[in-house]
Amino acid sequence: MVEDTADIRRKLALTYQILYMEGITREDTLGHVSARLPGAETASIKPWGMGFEEVTPDNLIDMDLEGNKVSGGEGRPHSEVPIHNEIYKARDDVNCVVHIHPFYATLLSSVWRGKMRLVNQNTQVFAGGIGFYDSSNLIRSQEQGREIVTALGHLHVVLLRNHGVVVAGPSMEQTLLLTVQLEKAAHTHMTLLPFADVAEIPIETALRWSTELFKLPHSRNKFEYWCRKLKREGTGIFSG
Repeated sequence: MVEDTADIRRKLALTYQILYMEGITREDTLGHVSARLPGAETASIKPWGMGFEEVTPDNLIDMDLEGNKVSGGEGRPHSEVPIHNEIYKARDDVNCVVHIHPFYATLLSSVWRGKMRLVNQNTQVFAGGIGFYDSSNLIRSQEQGREIVTALGHLHVVLLRNHGVVVAGPSMEQTLLLTVQLEKAAHTHMTLLPFADVAEIPIETALRWSTELFKLPHSRNKFEYWCRKLKREGTGIFSG
């Protein structure tokens, strides 16, 4: 089913609210999530200077894939929109991009050795691999954005050394699920760092479950649950 622009903006606002509610990012105004809009080379994103819990469909802004604001609410795009735009240019399969600085995932980026320890459901989602960008610089140019694309490859997640994460997926539900799971997986991995003798899930099993957990019906079920939780808890100013 093709979603219209209003549906996409509503779901994008909810995605911001859920990431805040779940404690994945509560860094004042830092970080951003975008969603590709149908029928045009544009994407919606929150404006610079706005917190995740403040986002509503009405204050989202639309930008072209060069980072220029073309419509929407007040304000301007973030300086790191080349992350989003260069991924959209290179990956037709991607319709949502997240760049945030979660606590545990950012710590993980500082000790990354190329592999997540596969010990539970949260970690085995990443059995297929995680990309790595070996720089802590802000991503403010198209060239740097293309470097992120290279680090991402065919994957859905990139750790940015000492900086944060980029998550890119085919739908907002799947991208949100991966973002939440990544922080939980990073917490697990960092907890196990002092231990050498850790029993891990066999890679064949982890890969099979990774595929199942990433499927859209599972992601939609999680998204709908988080929306119900958002209505109950009321942590932001928009709950759908």
